[in-house]
Amino acid sequence: MKHYLVLVAVLLVALLVALPAMSLAQETKKDAEIKSSVQETKKAAEMKVKGTAGRFLVEAKHTPEECLKTLDEVSAKGSKTLARFDWGCMAGDHTGYAIVEAVDEAAVKAMLPAGMQNAHIVRLEKFTAEQIKGFHEKK
Repeated sequence: MKHYLVLVAVLLVALLVALPAMSLAQETKKDAEIKSSVQETKKAAEMKVKGTAGRFLVEAKHTPEECLKTLDEVSAKGSKTLARFDWGCMAGDHTGYAIVEAVDEAAVKAMLPAGMQNAHIVRLEKFTAEQIKGFHEKK
């Protein structure tokens, strides 16, 4: 019984020593993701200070041959940038679609990788029922 307790104590000590080393690698990846997220949040805050942020639709077309390169470029911008996009590639529509907040089209382009600089960018607006009624009255 005494040997059993010693063995348990040794295993616990080994675990306590090994766990920080194992979680360090995981924390490094998490730290990088957090840092990227913080940087993107700071950029968004700076944009809002400079002017009123709007919503923009991004349509970034690419060919089937450019598909993996485009996906790699977006992925290299960080997990948050990759999560913004929806892709039509699996349905044969090689286009990345995203809705982003920015002060202007130039700020949207700054968020995109080099291979997506020719993306179609459209400022989006929402309308209320009252606005739509007003449009009819101005006719």
